[in-house]
Amino acid sequence: MHTSYTIVSVKVLKMINIKSFYCMLRVPLIFIIDELFKSSFGSPNSSDEINESTQYYIVFFKIIVPCLIFFSSLCLLILPNKYLFVVYLHVASVCIVLFSYWTNIQTLLFLSTYYKTIKADMINEIITLSDFIIYFFTKSELYQLLSNYLIQYCLSLVFEFAHVFTINHSVPDIFRYCFFLPILFASIFKTGTILNMITIFSTLVQLFTMLKTLWLNVPIIKNLIRDAYDFAQEIITNFGVINLIRREWYRLRMLRISTVLRIFWVTRVLIQILHNQAYIELQNETLFGAVKYLLIKGSDTFTAVLGMTCFLSFFCECIEVVLLRVLLVDEFDGIYSGINCAITFVIMALRSGLTGLDPEIRLKQIYGSIYLINVVWQHYIHKIVHKLLISLNDSHNSSFNRHLRPLLVCGYLLVSAVTILVYLWSYYLYSDWLLAISCLYIITIIKVLVTLTVYSLLLIDIYSTIPLENLDEYVYHINFLGDMVEFNLSIYFLPQNILIMVLTPGDIVHAFITCLQVYSKICFFKNKMENFAKRYTALKKMRSLPQATSSQLSEFNDICAICYQNMRSARITACNHYFHSECLRKWFYIKDLCPMCQTSVFFRSKK
Repeated sequence: MHTSYTIVSVKVLKMINIKSFYCMLRVPLIFIIDELFKSSFGSPNSSDEINESTQYYIVFFKIIVPCLIFFSSLCLLILPNKYLFVVYLHVASVCIVLFSYWTNIQTLLFLSTYYKTIKADMINEIITLSDFIIYFFTKSELYQLLSNYLIQYCLSLVFEFAHVFTINHSVPDIFRYCFFLPILFASIFKTGTILNMITIFSTLVQLFTMLKTLWLNVPIIKNLIRDAYDFAQEIITNFGVINLIRREWYRLRMLRISTVLRIFWVTRVLIQILHNQAYIELQNETLFGAVKYLLIKGSDTFTAVLGMTCFLSFFCECIEVVLLRVLLVDEFDGIYSGINCAITFVIMALRSGLTGLDPEIRLKQIYGSIYLINVVWQHYIHKIVHKLLISLNDSHNSSFNRHLRPLLVCGYLLVSAVTILVYLWSYYLYSDWLLAISCLYIITIIKVLVTLTVYSLLLIDIYSTIPLENLDEYVYHINFLGDMVEFNLSIYFLPQNILIMVLTPGDIVHAFITCLQVYSKICFFKNKMENFAKRYTALKKMRSLPQATSSQLSEFNDICAICYQNMRSARITACNHYFHSECLRKWFYIKDLCPMCQTSVFFRSKK
């Protein structure tokens, strides 16, 4: 019997999408955690709620129980799929026992009322077939017994399936017959006391079966906890804590927690719509007003913010996939823009305390976060387009279609950034936030213009009969100028953030983000200056070598040993080797020896 149930369960699971099924199993756990966040984990709102000293243990109990429920839900949320399914089967068993008890009690109440109100001439009142049908389905004792029997039979099958799946052996028939005991005795005993005792007895037997099954699963739970502890200890000992965190993060990605949070947030918003559709405040609102209302209600808890973050991340990834198909690119560096957008939104929510703000202020903060996410997404798309345009020029791709697509995306980035800037300065008052967002969109415009300028220079160099000798210098100085303008715009508000961090030492999130910004800007400036100094030194070394004349080049009549290209101009080393100026400059980044004979390339100064 248990083999047939196992085969049926496997077939049922194969008929549905397994990944989506396990995602749906985790959604109720998120709702439980969300309700705990709504109730502030049972903590009192003020000290007025505690009037006497004897009430402290009640408040303590109200706080401890929600915390235990929270940690239990969190553990179940990250539980592997097969164990989570077993937990749900145990929960289903409890619900089946309670529902069976409730249906038996309702049937007994109906029968007791029926026996008290039945009349001898009730059958004589049935004249037509319709009267009989109405009597059978509303007042008949037989119909109530048969319907309850059918319900108990279905419940017994589900109960047996749950136990067979968890302990892998069948349940004795005596436990299955306990579902039908109240129905069998209902036709014999007419007194309610005996029937109630039989109903309670059958329910206790079912609970005993469930506890027995749970007890048989205790060794599995112990082995699971022990194996998890041993595995974590082994990873920490051999590879360190960082590798353990990385491995667990990868496991959470395999559990598709982001999909679970996204389903939770969409379901929560739909429930909010259905719950408030009869309210006047939503009936008289426009579509934009309803969206504002749902954004406010959809970000009132931390779990709701995480769900909204996953939804925005998914939306950005969908647009990114469309643009990648437009650009004829399959994937870019294996990282999607949705991750960067999600991190940005969560940081902004933590920094501003989004869940604790007033509705109107919260809505403004969400708008500001969306503008910031749009900037992050545009920077990511620009990075893709920049590399694509440079690679097309390097590979000498002459396809007009391949060049037109990234150029159109660049045009879209320019138009969208300028449009948003015009909109912001037209409808928002002057503030530090407006200046900060404007600086970010100006950086986007500068990035796109730098990309188009470099692309134009490379295109001119390809199709020009006379190649640009100093092309590499032009490209470097244009990129360096764009980086410096971006650096100056990005540090414009850094002193103000440092001042806020000093004046509000309790704001840990703001202090951490400010320190991270300072560190990243210092590293960025340091790397750019080091590259500039290295380039300047290499350029100085290259210019110290003599320039080859046209007669020397014609006499040499060979290619550059570094790039294997013909030479229209060259520099002569001390060992009498000829190289391109740009090739030598790049070579000086590595060493000062000749690429061919490995001797010094510089002429010794005469005393």
